[in-house]
Amino acid sequence: MKLYVDGDACPVKEIVLRAAVRTGLPMILVSNSPMGFSHEQGVTSVVVPGKPDAADAWIVEHVEAGDLVITADIPLAAAAVEKGAVCVGHRGERFDEQTIGERMSLLAFHRSMRDSGIEMGGPKGFTDKDRAAFANALDRLLQKMARKKP
Repeated sequence: MKLYVDGDACPVKEIVLRAAVRTGLPMILVSNSPMGFSHEQGVTSVVVPGKPDAADAWIVEHVEAGDLVITADIPLAAAAVEKGAVCVGHRGERFDEQTIGERMSLLAFHRSMRDSGIEMGGPKGFTDKDRAAFANALDRLLQKMARKKP
């Protein structure tokens, strides 16, 4: 199992790094610009061209069933789930076969509202409570995935 991080707007990179070091899992940080993590920290940094969704495309190309993807990007999560990966958002929400369809529908609805000129507002600010919820969800998920390993 590998930990893939959609890194450009990820507020929980340090938490994922600590979890990767603690569990010995490889962490692949994919971004459009260097993030300042070194290979010595157990992180493989992949810098992709600055095109829209280039990091997402790279992750989808490389992720395998059983890997863990950290992202708030719903289309990326949907593509990774389709390949058998487990996905967690920055606030600890899990994206899986049961939830991703609803999330994609909600994303499409918000997009159509914006295209119609109706402002829906952006996401709420990222808080310490969100950070703690993510850390707890990640720990629980890693423990569960470790128990499933043959």
